[in-house]
Amino acid sequence: MSEQTNPSNAVKFFNTSAELSGAAAAAAQTAEEYYQGSAYVYFIARYMVGLHEATMGTIPIQVWNEFRSALDHHMRYLTLNDKSDHSHLVKMEGHLQRAVLDVCKLFTHRTFEALEEKLVSDTVDLLRMVNGGRLYESLRTGIDSAKEHFAKVKTCDVVLGNERGADKQIVNQYLDVVFEVWNIFLIYSQARHDIEVAAQTRRSIQNEAKSEVIAKIHEPWHKKLFADLLGHAVWYSLAIIVGGILSQIAF
Repeated sequence: MSEQTNPSNAVKFFNTSAELSGAAAAAAQTAEEYYQGSAYVYFIARYMVGLHEATMGTIPIQVWNEFRSALDHHMRYLTLNDKSDHSHLVKMEGHLQRAVLDVCKLFTHRTFEALEEKLVSDTVDLLRMVNGGRLYESLRTGIDSAKEHFAKVKTCDVVLGNERGADKQIVNQYLDVVFEVWNIFLIYSQARHDIEVAAQTRRSIQNEAKSEVIAKIHEPWHKKLFADLLGHAVWYSLAIIVGGILSQIAF
């Protein structure tokens, strides 16, 4: 995990789902027992909302709605006379679980869209010029594999809410997909310089070919005629020489 410091605090950037879930688990341990499940999923949801906003430029409204509902249940619990009734805390955790799943799904879908749009924009031919074609193959294989993984994980939602341990496992499975597609996005972004170099090389080749065609078109007719006659003369002379040699061999 890497850290970048700003004037107010240290902002942590996680490289893997294990790093993020581990940090969430450590943070949740500091909370009271009945808040630990909520603290775990909220830690992840808050990080994912920040990542979504930083990369997509938007804040997913679905997630804020779940946060609002979670806050409502928390406030209802705080105003209960009987604090042993944890039904509102259970509902609060459920809304936070849906918040983290919503933001993971939205981030993954939109990252897939951004990657596919960029592949079309860059064109396959150009990308195949980078690193001997290995960049494109890596991107295409990685995206297709992540999409398949994502489809499988989405089938786990049906058991959400049955058990806290199972819910945590579902959240972690979504995080695996998030970081899988995010790492593909980073690889693509880091290859931007090489892609631009390839684009410049392609432009140079195209411009050179275009210049040669234009030069041929505008070449004076008598030069073309002379070149053709010279070419015919050379071949005629070679034919005579070769014919003479062959005739001597024959006799």
